[in-house]
Amino acid sequence: MRRQHECVSRLSGRHAAIQLSVLVAVFGVLVGGCVSLRYRYISLEKVPDIRVQALGRARLARRLIWHREMPLEYVLTRDRYVLRMSIDPKHFGPHVRISVEGLPVRPLMLLPRPERVRRSATSRPCGTYNGTQVAPAFQFTWVICSRGEGVEEMSISFDVVGADGLLIAEENLPFELIDNGVYMVPEGL
Repeated sequence: MRRQHECVSRLSGRHAAIQLSVLVAVFGVLVGGCVSLRYRYISLEKVPDIRVQALGRARLARRLIWHREMPLEYVLTRDRYVLRMSIDPKHFGPHVRISVEGLPVRPLMLLPRPERVRRSATSRPCGTYNGTQVAPAFQFTWVICSRGEGVEEMSISFDVVGADGLLIAEENLPFELIDNGVYMVPEGL
């Protein structure tokens, strides 16, 4: 009986060792040569009077794990215009596209104003605009450039102007970066 117990004990010990070895091997194949990156998005939910228009999940080309539903569209209504903000669920980096509609319907434009955003102690600005010209829409992207960005830097600044170029309003929209999952990329990319 004692000998049978020793044999079973050795077998279960070997079985556990084999299971652990298989687990380590599978993990190594899945993760080996890959880097995990946090998926982050720009949240405008703390902007006064903003409404979340649509919720959804990120749909990245690489597998995103441990993520949840997030805002994909926002609407902010002012007296003379409506701002629409959207997040492309296929885009890897934190970004938001902003467009404007006049009330009543009339052509309005947006002018990005990066110089209005106060800078923190980082060596370079983390927020970038896809242009600095008057346009009906623009994209703001947050480059993950450091861990030292200050809350004062986390603002999207732009002017709303009429077709004649006259200023209608200045907007400074504070935002937060929200972690929403992890994705893997091959090391060296």
